[in-house]
Amino acid sequence: MTFKSWINEWWKPLIILLTPLVLLPLPLVGKTDQTRCGYIVLILIIYWMTEAIPLPVTSILPLILFPLSGVVEAKSIAPNYFQDIISLFFGSVAVAYAVECVNLHRRIALFVLSFLGSSIKCYHQTGKKYKSVVLGFLLATAYSASIGGLATLVGASSNIYVKGFTDG
Repeated sequence: MTFKSWINEWWKPLIILLTPLVLLPLPLVGKTDQTRCGYIVLILIIYWMTEAIPLPVTSILPLILFPLSGVVEAKSIAPNYFQDIISLFFGSVAVAYAVECVNLHRRIALFVLSFLGSSIKCYHQTGKKYKSVVLGFLLATAYSASIGGLATLVGASSNIYVKGFTDG
């Protein structure tokens, strides 16, 4: 096994283990809450940039690390993770992931194709009918994208964040 292949295989565990060890002098030299907070933030930055651990896990680490290090109490961090807007966003992402996992989007597309047919031969007999069907699909797609993206909270992630800012 060459050094390059070894690094390619073990770089994530190395970053996970070596990052806290390399940055360990920070909280040992400065024993204030600010240095412990900086230590944790630097670890999170490195984990986030390298994706040594999955990003969802990295995003939950402050909920664990800040109370363990004594920087902040858990009761002041936990409400930020469990707001109703965050739960709504998580729920919509979970539903989207479930739809993708069971191929519901493909099933719907196949149902539409089986209902309308996948060949344009049947619409060639009357060119006007074919054009009206295509125009109908184009308009339906445009309107549904506009309404879904602007009028619903889960249509776009920016809608959820704007609601969070306006609610205070």
